[in-house]
Amino acid sequence: ALSLPPGRKVFVTDDRTRLSQAVLAEFGNMGINAVLVSIDILKFKRDLPPAAGLVIIQSPDSQTTEADLKNAFELTHAVADDLLESARRQGAFFATVTCMDGAFGFEGQPVANPVQGALAGLAKTAAAEWPPTWM
Repeated sequence: ALSLPPGRKVFVTDDRTRLSQAVLAEFGNMGINAVLVSIDILKFKRDLPPAAGLVIIQSPDSQTTEADLKNAFELTHAVADDLLESARRQGAFFATVTCMDGAFGFEGQPVANPVQGALAGLAKTAAAEWPPTWM
């Protein structure tokens, strides 16, 4: 069970496939207030509602660019204080989802878009730098 403060949103970035929609639907089934957002939402809206969660889902195609990664880092930075406050109050989470190869490179297939690997680094950095109140 996920316990999040009332009145806070979970943001799920749109990967332009059914995966983001499925994640959003599952949050809805759990009674969690989740909304689908563009990875570059900050270009259009600086003030976001308070966040209790962020799920960054990158497109599975090879079109993920360095600009997409920059937007992911900026979005994470923009909601970081909200996530930390939510964690202190009740709970919060941050996750990244990539479509690299699902086998840690052991299947011998070339990685279609290694740029997505930076999202794992973003999640690791957040886990290391944010306080242990993180869930």
